[in-house]
Amino acid sequence: LNRTQDSTELAQKRQAFAFATEEVRIENVHIRGLKPYQNRYAQRIFKKRRKQQYLSLEDIKKGYYKLAGDENFAVSSPRFVFNPLTNNYDFNLDVKQDRNLNIDLGGNFTSRSINQLFVGFQYNYVNRLSFNVMLNVYSGRFYQSAQLKTRINFPNLLRVYIEPEVCINDWDYFKTNDIINIEKKIPTYVEQIDRKYGLNIGFPLGRKFKIELSGAYLNNDDLYSNYSTLVSTDILDVTEFDANALGISLKSNTLNRKMYASEGGATTLSLKYIDGKETHNPGSTSSFVDSLAFYHQWLTLKFSHEQYFGRRLFRWGYMAEGVVSDQPFFRTYTSSVISAPAFFPLQDSRTLLLTNFRAYNYVAGGLRSIISIRNKFDFRLEAYVFQPFNRILESPAQRPTFGKDFSSTFKVASAGVVWHSPIGPVSSSLNYYDDPKKQLGVLFHIGYLIFNPRSLHD
Repeated sequence: LNRTQDSTELAQKRQAFAFATEEVRIENVHIRGLKPYQNRYAQRIFKKRRKQQYLSLEDIKKGYYKLAGDENFAVSSPRFVFNPLTNNYDFNLDVKQDRNLNIDLGGNFTSRSINQLFVGFQYNYVNRLSFNVMLNVYSGRFYQSAQLKTRINFPNLLRVYIEPEVCINDWDYFKTNDIINIEKKIPTYVEQIDRKYGLNIGFPLGRKFKIELSGAYLNNDDLYSNYSTLVSTDILDVTEFDANALGISLKSNTLNRKMYASEGGATTLSLKYIDGKETHNPGSTSSFVDSLAFYHQWLTLKFSHEQYFGRRLFRWGYMAEGVVSDQPFFRTYTSSVISAPAFFPLQDSRTLLLTNFRAYNYVAGGLRSIISIRNKFDFRLEAYVFQPFNRILESPAQRPTFGKDFSSTFKVASAGVVWHSPIGPVSSSLNYYDDPKKQLGVLFHIGYLIFNPRSLHD
């Protein structure tokens, strides 16, 4: 039998066969839809290296993913066109510039005093380089923050970016203690203000991972009482910490949501070096009298990973985290605890200062069980274990000391329901923390509980 075939379909099959069996050589890249100066930037992404006559298929992939990942552009219709005269291919791509200015408005409403408003601005500009200027501001009773970043993308196949940033956070834990407790509530008289002035340099490692190098100057102020009671005449202790920080991190994130994820995974491996000066100014609740300064240096290695499995109705996931550090004590017990790395497994963990879940060295992990209905409603059960290598305890005269190695294990659990609404998650949950405050709390919130990164421990 003779069979006729559409010429277009035949050409596509021939092209697919050639791609599979031969080395594909791309001679020219044609980009449509941009202004001349924008087109020059985009063309430089696909620029041939010295003594390189043709681009390879891998070069095109790298350039395409860099252009598609640039928030200044929207790409579409990638296609290869065979040139029979040269026996090579041309690569054609349609590109449009996204909006220059994006404004995000949001915040959250909760059953606790951690409500906040959020506004974010992003301005995009392309000339010889690609720029993304980002500003976000949080305002609330518990948390206030402002972060300004400028990402400069370079038009090369390595997809390198440079990102200077300024971030200021103010956390007032005294104003968050309206959570239901098994026993009488113990107030937390702590306010932390951290400031970061830094520079990040990042580039991809394969298609899933990103490496980021960072350097920053840190200026932190911790204000706290050494007692669980406070009167109007009390003067708080102030611990100032000025430091330089260097870090390197490897990150990957394929999670399907910013909060309450149920698909994908996320991995972070980071190493940070801190070199700084602590200055302690005692208040009226302190056993110390004189102000003194101390110099500290340490390294912190941190690993965290979460992954989800399953489809449709039932899904489950796990998370694991570990920290190894030679961070030294600060002068007082309270300043040592609140400057230590912390474990934040639940949605409200960052709004609580729980001493049992802070340590210089620890491992932690847990399981998450999710019943998902039409990807809109989730019923979630979560349970975690936190194992510090040695706890930070208070010795006489408000000084810090270590407890026995592996002497205590602490647990966290949560049960709740989430509606993934158009304006963000709407959730109600019962959360339990194994802490001296024995906190068992009901949390209801509308909107995202997301914060800018801290300066000392991200």
